[in-house]
Amino acid sequence: MNYDQLKAPIPRVPIELGRDRTAEAKMLSAAEQLAIHRSVPEPEVPIVGESPLGEPIRDDGSPEYETKFLFWQLKQAALTVAVAIGFEPDGIPWVAGHLIEPDGPKNDPSGPANTIGFSNAEDQRRAYARRVVVEFIGDGSVQGLFSKDEIVLANRQVQQIGMGELIGQSAEGNSSSGEGQETAQETVQEAGQTPG
Repeated sequence: MNYDQLKAPIPRVPIELGRDRTAEAKMLSAAEQLAIHRSVPEPEVPIVGESPLGEPIRDDGSPEYETKFLFWQLKQAALTVAVAIGFEPDGIPWVAGHLIEPDGPKNDPSGPANTIGFSNAEDQRRAYARRVVVEFIGDGSVQGLFSKDEIVLANRQVQQIGMGELIGQSAEGNSSSGEGQETAQETVQEAGQTPG
């Protein structure tokens, strides 16, 4: 890899969002994917007893846990798609800085600042994740912009970008001027006006 390749822009590839909606998604770095994983806490496996050694026995096969786990996976998928297409719920951006937790201050004078910066960024990413879940999936009072199947399909395409499967296919399309293409934000907002 040469220096020019390091300076190259991150590829953006059109993906399908369902109901004739599309958006351009970027390839996510490993650090971003880990930050996404941390931003939506995984449900705890319920404790159902205690071993003779005093260790907790957990049941990851209970229907209640399976339901929570599947919903957690859906939230992870929704957040992945949102970050990849640059979605900003209520103008709130995904914080792409301080993605890796610092080792600690040690003898580095900048250590404490890095630790505080990471902590603040994590808080902002979790707040972003909560807004995305409401916007994309919905809650008891708000209907989401996407169905479960649409989120799963879009997430699968984002993962394919990471594996390089969609980049080559879209190279010819991306060489155009891009006139008339909607931004990711405009495309997603239209979902609220799309029946079904």
